[in-house]
Amino acid sequence: MMPSLRRLVPVVLLVVAACGDSREEERQDKIRAFCDQLVGKMLRDGEIELTTGSVNGLVLAEDGCRTDWEKLSENDVCTYDAATPVCLLGWNFWSNDPNACDSRGCWYACMVHVSQADLDAGTSTAEIPICATRFVDGQPFPVL
Repeated sequence: MMPSLRRLVPVVLLVVAACGDSREEERQDKIRAFCDQLVGKMLRDGEIELTTGSVNGLVLAEDGCRTDWEKLSENDVCTYDAATPVCLLGWNFWSNDPNACDSRGCWYACMVHVSQADLDAGTSTAEIPICATRFVDGQPFPVL
């Protein structure tokens, strides 16, 4: 290696190491961690933390409430049977950070399942327990 390149390599390595995650990547990591911890909490807990940073606040999925949803993730404690409709709701987030996605940007979301009976009976989201969550990222369109 030439002497001038030998001095340049450590400088480049320091600059790369100092960059770290972007603000959007940090935001995405925070939302992912919060989303993963929502099982057993109330829908209102998600609204308080996630609605301020989301595009449209809490959204009911287009497919809404059904009896044929599959488990969202390993932390899923919902009841899935033909007599118990479960609803898919969540929060969409837009990222235009090429470090978090690519140069075109992307969507990510915190999806949750709740019982339709709880959703129909609850007078407020403070009374609706979340039985499953899933964080998804890198989507070209809004997830919900």
